[in-house]
Amino acid sequence: MALAIKRIGELAMLAGILVDHGDATARPWLELCWQWFDHGAALARVTAEQPAFAAIYPSFHRHALRSEEVERAIAGALPAVVDPALRLLVASALAWCDLTSPWDLDGLLEESWLASEPATGLIDTRAAYVTTHVVLFLAPISRLGERHRGYVSRSLPAWIAHFARAGDLDLVGEMILIAHVLGQCVPECEWSVLADAQEDDGLVPFRAAWRGRSVPPRTRFRANYHSTLVALGAAGMCNALCSR
Repeated sequence: MALAIKRIGELAMLAGILVDHGDATARPWLELCWQWFDHGAALARVTAEQPAFAAIYPSFHRHALRSEEVERAIAGALPAVVDPALRLLVASALAWCDLTSPWDLDGLLEESWLASEPATGLIDTRAAYVTTHVVLFLAPISRLGERHRGYVSRSLPAWIAHFARAGDLDLVGEMILIAHVLGQCVPECEWSVLADAQEDDGLVPFRAAWRGRSVPPRTRFRANYHSTLVALGAAGMCNALCSR
C-alpha cells in the first residue's frame, strides 16, 4: 500500500510541477492521482502512520485539490518526527503550499547539511535527495536564501559529474531538474548522460548498468519508474525555461 502511494505521489508531484510551468496537459494526471487517493482518504491513512508522506500533499493543495482529512492527519503525525532531515523535507514541502509545520523552517535550514556548505565531493545519496527536494520546494516561492541558492548553483556541475561517474542516473536527473528550477540551462554533455542511457521505449534506467538488462517487465517498470519521471520532469522544466 505505502509503495503504491509513494509512486502515485511521485507522479502527482511531476504533474503539479509541469502545471506550475504552463503545461496544461499535465492537469488531468494530477486529478487522476487525486482520484486514486480516494480524494485524499488513502493519503491521510498512510500519512498518519508514516509522516514522510505529508510531503506528497502539497502537489495537490497547490492546485485546489484539498482535504481536511489529510491536513488533520499531517497535523497529528508531524510532532512524532525527530529526524532533522525529514523535518526539513516536510517543512519545505508544506511551505511550498503555505501550510504550517511545527518547526521553524529557517532554523532547520541553518542547522542542515546544506547550510554547512561541505566540499562538493562529500555529498552522499541521502544528502543529495534532501537537497534536491528542498530546492524544488523552496526556490519557486523565494524561501531559499541567496547563500543556499549560490552554493547549490556552484556545486551542481560537480554533483552531476559525480553521480554520472557513479552511474546513478536517478540523481543525475534530479540535479538537472533543480538546475532548471534555479533558472540554469545545463550543457549538452550533462543531458547526454540521460539521453545516451534512455531505452528505445523512453524508459530512463535508474542506474546506467540497468540499460538493456533482461528482467521481467514489471520488475523493469518498478525499478526505473522514478528515474523516468525525473528525466521527464527535467525535460519539461527545460522546455518551460527555454520558451520564456
